[in-house]
Amino acid sequence: MSLSIQRRSGFTLVELLVVMGIIALLASMLLPAVQRSRESARQTQCRNNLKQFGLALHAYQSAVGTLPVGAAYSPELSNKINDPEIRGSSFFYSILPWIDQTSLFEALNPEANGGVSAVYTPLNPNGPVLHNVYPPLLRCPSAIGSKVAVPQLQASQFRLATASYVGISGAAYRNGAPSPDAETISLTNGPNTGSMLSRGGMLIENESVSLADCEDGTSNTLLLAEQSSIEVPVVKVVNGSATIGTEDRENICSSYYSGAWAGTTLPRQLLPGQVTNGIHYVYNISTVRFGINMSAAAPADVNASVISGGGHTPISSAHIGIAFVLLGDGSVRAINQTVSFPLLLSLADRNDGGTIGEY
Repeated sequence: MSLSIQRRSGFTLVELLVVMGIIALLASMLLPAVQRSRESARQTQCRNNLKQFGLALHAYQSAVGTLPVGAAYSPELSNKINDPEIRGSSFFYSILPWIDQTSLFEALNPEANGGVSAVYTPLNPNGPVLHNVYPPLLRCPSAIGSKVAVPQLQASQFRLATASYVGISGAAYRNGAPSPDAETISLTNGPNTGSMLSRGGMLIENESVSLADCEDGTSNTLLLAEQSSIEVPVVKVVNGSATIGTEDRENICSSYYSGAWAGTTLPRQLLPGQVTNGIHYVYNISTVRFGINMSAAAPADVNASVISGGGHTPISSAHIGIAFVLLGDGSVRAINQTVSFPLLLSLADRNDGGTIGEY
């Protein structure tokens, strides 16, 4: 009689569960490391984006003699039909030749009726040129939210890219008081109602500033900062009690849908230290009125509107706890969101005379 030996193949259920458990344990240990590595790479790219903007702005200054206008309006051309909202160009448009976008710069027509970014003005040729164009430096790789500007009042004919970075036009407050270089918007129904818009920074509205105008020193003054997060603090009522929560708002960035990164501002004259009784749009530049990620505010501004037409939309960052900024000397720094609020205001102001300590 011959004996046959029956060999067992495969795993038992218990063995399979053990193997799966080991794999899950290893994955849980490796995943945070992978995520940290990816975020580190994204932060490196974000820093590099700002560095390239710094090189471009310095090259522009060398070629032209000043920094570009932060947000320029475009006057209406005579004898031509025009949209009432005349959209101008941003500093991003001005530096295109210095960020390897010369062909795009040459394709846009600043002399068109309504300017570079008045894409809904009848016969303006720039809408098709800007449609579905995404200059790579404009977006932080960690950025939250849509790459496309979100229409607010009308259906969008064009897909226009937003920017994750914003020029700093100054500070709302200087030495504890409203800045004499800031304007207050008093209209009750405009997108910038209640905003304080400053001309005390380096990239300002309808005027160019030179690096030599930076009395506080270029290493102590902001040029650009992140606006890569759309999560903002809000007051919510939970079980009858007010508490601070957060929510995502796609229109938090200061790129406006009718021009997005290429513009825009309306042709209104900014009057420092005065009150403007009219709608005042300004985009792609921002006045520092709030702390990073809305972490701080002056006592008078605790309940001020966060969402605006762009004028005082805060510095925000999708990088946990920090925001990257570009200084006037071309260096890039990571600033903790809990940085001293007076220090942040001083960094935004080119001539407040403040002493910048460690941060």
